[in-house]
Parts: sequence; structure tokens; C-alpha cells
Amino acid sequence: MFRHPLEKTLSTLIAITLLLVSLASCTSQQNQPAVTHETSPLSGQIAATSWVAERIFGQNADAAESTLIFTNDDTVNGSTGCNNYRGGVNMDGTAIRFGLLAATRKMCAPAISGQEIVFLEALGAAHNWRRLGSTLELVDENGTAVMRLRISTR
Repeated sequence: MFRHPLEKTLSTLIAITLLLVSLASCTSQQNQPAVTHETSPLSGQIAATSWVAERIFGQNADAAESTLIFTNDDTVNGSTGCNNYRGGVNMDGTAIRFGLLAATRKMCAPAISGQEIVFLEALGAAHNWRRLGSTLELVDENGTAVMRLRISTR
């Protein structure tokens, strides 16, 4: 079976990105309080809604439709635009940290793969969230938006 020469490189980049997101989440959660259903906003503000990335690190997210879905059991899933993913999320009020994310490993066009990498990096950089109508922003520790998402119309 023929394998494109970039397939191994892309798979390695995706694996490294997922590992970095996981490590960033683990190190910052060591002193965090446990999330309870009483403090978790998943009960209504952002749960059970499909969110579509509009901007990631200030750039338009128009290479593919990258989605983020919060479930009611402290997990997330969606599509990076290329691969599907699923994992844990820790939330306390507006504080948010994404846990380990498992993703499929399909080969995609370079522009889509590039968006996938920055999408996963933005999830790893998110420390807080804010909802503004039909828009959700994930922000870093300085309050800078790392990703802006809108409610999916699908």
C-alpha cells in the first residue's frame, strides 16, 4: 500500500500536539479543586451545543469546520476539521482545562491539517471561557481569546 511521504510526519505532529495539550492540562490541574455538578456550567450555558470555530489565535478558521461539543458528563468531542476527537474537560465556574484528547489519525490536505494543529493548541491554551450570546470564547491565562466559536446551525 502506498503511503504519502508526509503521512508519517503529519501523524507525528498530531501525536506531539495531543501530548502537549495533555501535559499542559495535567500540570495546571494539580492544585485545582475538583469539579462538582453544582459549580460546573455544563448544565446549561454551553452544554449539548455544537460550537464551530470561527477564529483561532486571531486567524480565520475557514480551512475546514472544526467543532467542539460539551456533553453533560464532563467530556468533549467534535471534529478538528480533519479528525474526530473525544476527551475530558475540567470546569469550575468559567475556568476550563481540557484533559487528554484521543483523536483519529486520518491524512488530510495541508491547510486542513494546519488548522487541526492550531485548533488543538488553542484547546490546550484555554484557561477560561466566556459566552457572548451565540458566541463562545476560550481565553488564555492573560484573558486573550485563543479561539472564538459560534453555535452551529446544523
